[in-house]
Amino acid sequence: MSSVDANLGTGLELDKLFGVEQVDKAQPLTHPPAPVPPSYTIDSIIDYLLLHPDASPVDVAKEYKRPRQWFLTLLASDRFQDALDPIRHQLLDPAITSTMEERFRALALHSLNVMHSKLDHPEVTDFMVVKAAEIGVKALGLGMPKKEETVLTPVGNVDTIADRLLAAL
Repeated sequence: MSSVDANLGTGLELDKLFGVEQVDKAQPLTHPPAPVPPSYTIDSIIDYLLLHPDASPVDVAKEYKRPRQWFLTLLASDRFQDALDPIRHQLLDPAITSTMEERFRALALHSLNVMHSKLDHPEVTDFMVVKAAEIGVKALGLGMPKKEETVLTPVGNVDTIADRLLAAL
C-alpha cells in the first residue's frame, strides 16, 4: 500500500482533505428543491393542449421549461401531427393547429403579398419584375414542358425470367 493510499482512508478523511463540511442529514433544507418540469411525452403535451385550448407555442414551451424552438420542432414531427389530428378542431391557435401544407400555403401567400407591395414601388428593377413573374409561372406549373411518364415494360414473360434465373444458378 502506498503512503498516499494509507493517508486517504475513509470518506470522512477525504472530506477533511478537500475541505468539505459534513452535512447533518437530520437538518431540513434551507431552500425547497427546484420544481421538476412535467414529463414531455406527446400524450402529456396533448393533455396540456386540451386543458388550455388557447395555448400558444410559447405557452407550451414555458410549461415544459423548454425553448420555443423545441416545441415547434416537436410540432412538425409526424408522430405529433398524427396524435394531434383527433383533437385539432378543439384548439384555437392556428400556429398549433395548422398542418405543414397549410403553413407552407400561408408562407407562400404572405411572400406573394410582400412581393406585390414591393412591385408597386418606383425603384423596383426590371429584373425583379421578371423574376417575380418567373416565380409565379413556375408555382402555377405554367410554361413548363410536361414531364413524360416513363412506362416500364417487362422483357419476356415470367417463365422466361424464371428459366434465366435457373440457368444462372
